[in-house]
Amino acid sequence: MPTYAIGDIHGQLKAFEQCLERCAFDIENDQLICLGDVADRGPNTYGCFERLLTIKNLIYLLGNHDKWFLEWLEDPEMLNQHWLNQGGIQTLASYKENLNENVKRHIKLLQSAKLFYIDVQNRLFLHGGFEKGNTLLETERTNPMEFYWDRSLWKRAVLEDVNIPFQLDEDSPVYENDIFIGHNNTRLTFPDLKPVRMQNVWNLDQGAAYGAKLTLMNVETYEYWQSDLISELE
Repeated sequence: MPTYAIGDIHGQLKAFEQCLERCAFDIENDQLICLGDVADRGPNTYGCFERLLTIKNLIYLLGNHDKWFLEWLEDPEMLNQHWLNQGGIQTLASYKENLNENVKRHIKLLQSAKLFYIDVQNRLFLHGGFEKGNTLLETERTNPMEFYWDRSLWKRAVLEDVNIPFQLDEDSPVYENDIFIGHNNTRLTFPDLKPVRMQNVWNLDQGAAYGAKLTLMNVETYEYWQSDLISELE
């Protein structure tokens, strides 16, 4: 089936809809790998999750903003001030108007989110990164936050002239296949706002959280589709 990956949506429902429409995404037959951080900053986190849940073949990877949001969903009395300052206020406003049974489905989606995903072509998908020198399963066991907080993987890809290797466990092959990430928005360092490939790492976060563009890519062909400038959509 056609497989697409999408960068950090950050509550930008109009941009999300544009990307799906422009690639003629088939919600019954195509696969979407969401690289995390659907929540926060933008005006309609609720609507973004509702739209994602219409997609039959969805793989959801946990982002750091998603983790903050999930903590609030599981315990609404717990308000992380840092989260609120980083876009949580907009998410709370979105859900205040939509406190209904559908929220349980959003919680379930986030609770079942993956930290990383390796497809049948041995391509790796994750939000942030993983510990250098560790296998993916070792990182998952000892420091799972790396998968949605790490920025060193992208820095290595930018600065070092070698592919980033990854290995599931000590008994698995070491791969240097494509790695797809978000988390490190590229709008300032690459102002053309196109998706950026450094070595074997594709960065699909083009700054939707900051008024730039949302990116969706076919991971087989590298063809991509983007929203309009979000600063002009709001």
